[in-house]
Amino acid sequence: MENETAYLLTYNGLGDYITIIGALNFLSNHYKHIYMICRIGSIENMKLLLPDKPITYIPIQPTGFSLTSN
Repeated sequence: MENETAYLLTYNGLGDYITIIGALNFLSNHYKHIYMICRIGSIENMKLLLPDKPITYIPIQPTGFSLTSN
């Protein structure tokens, strides 16, 4: 029996997204629709990595994070 919908939330770095590709492939075999919360700057990369999967990306822009010193 195939379930309707899955939501996926993970850490928001591109490397983190790459490590969950296996999980997304697994979910795509068991769910008709997958919604993944994804950083705006990584959505196009994820679409390239998983072009034929039923994934809808929910864009977020994390705030309060900076790698530079003020």
